[in-house]
Amino acid sequence: MKFDDLIRYKALSQRYHSGNPALLDHVIGQEPDSEKLGLKKVQFLVSPKVHEDLKSVCGYLEMSQREFLESLLVDALDKAWHIVQEENADPEALGYVKKED
Repeated sequence: MKFDDLIRYKALSQRYHSGNPALLDHVIGQEPDSEKLGLKKVQFLVSPKVHEDLKSVCGYLEMSQREFLESLLVDALDKAWHIVQEENADPEALGYVKKED
């Protein structure tokens, strides 16, 4: 492994390991009512291929599906609000809550 790649790997590992997503997954799994923790459930159906691809990539990356999808959703929401702002759309006028910075 090249030095830069090794350092980047270690830095990212430290950055994201400190959040301890495995502990959160464990706590969620133990708590019968996760909403007591302030968590909300987001669910949707996907094709079997998408589900298998999700399982495969999460297994390869050694991360939970929850961790993967939460990261994906946060990024997608940020991008969506950014585009809304770029296009000078007014989400409040349309009845939507504007993203707080």
